[in-house]
Amino acid sequence: MRGLIIDEPWIGLILAGTKTWEMRKGATHIRGPIALIRKGNGAVVGVAELTGSLPDLDTADAYARAEPFHAIPPARQVRAREDGWRTPWVLANARPLAKPVPYEHPNGAVIWVNLSPAVADAIKAQGVAVPTPAESATTTAPPRRTAAAASRIEKVSLAATTAKMARAGGGKRTRVKGRIEGDVCYVPITGGNIEHGHVYLRSVLPFFPDDCVGGSDKSQRATRLVTLAFKGGPTVQTDIAGPDRAGGEGKSSHLFFREARTGVLRSFFERFGAEPGDEVVFRRTSAYGYDVELQKRAV
Repeated sequence: MRGLIIDEPWIGLILAGTKTWEMRKGATHIRGPIALIRKGNGAVVGVAELTGSLPDLDTADAYARAEPFHAIPPARQVRAREDGWRTPWVLANARPLAKPVPYEHPNGAVIWVNLSPAVADAIKAQGVAVPTPAESATTTAPPRRTAAAASRIEKVSLAATTAKMARAGGGKRTRVKGRIEGDVCYVPITGGNIEHGHVYLRSVLPFFPDDCVGGSDKSQRATRLVTLAFKGGPTVQTDIAGPDRAGGEGKSSHLFFREARTGVLRSFFERFGAEPGDEVVFRRTSAYGYDVELQKRAV
């Protein structure tokens, strides 16, 4: 199991749930459950899931707008950006251990520590899930595609995606028309959306980055994820599921947030008493980050 070394006050904010982006000086290919190590104290103090890294925050405006995620106060943002802390590593489900677990710190380790099986077992003994070696191997990097499959995926344009969806729908489904107004978009919801816990994004797809649109199943995930911060609820990293890109038959061709459908959105709708005609509002906070809230229909 890997342990990520994080200094205060940042690790405290992560464990408190108020910081979901750990700013670093470069991207990481590591994915999955990790241990959180408080710098300088020789102990694992928590665990989290590392879901990926996002594009650099290269401008002062982007850095400022992402403050709800990285929690770096305005007075420190200019220095942090100039010093190279521009790349968000996205964390989810961070939680503290009931009792810190000591480990042996190797000389020269400044970012990652490979923890011993005994330390991993001590973490697991506190009721915290720890990946097996096999699971770790499958979560340290995105799945590889063959050259032919990668080429096919890259050739599917946004226009082709929309056209294929229109053909698949056959004109029989209710078409919900959203709207885009600068850095905000509005998507009306139907009774079906509320019942099944999803939001269709067909009409507002240009609002989201092209490289966040994947294929119909999890083997066809997009190359990048968006971060959705739901008002009063969780922060979720997800791509947008679109039409099948691997020649499969009978695959769904809807455009919706893959990791936010069903449970997350259903809870969101229940929390705010969603009704048909209400709108889900997405406010862009960074290149790949959005705040999500519900706007009640006008009476």
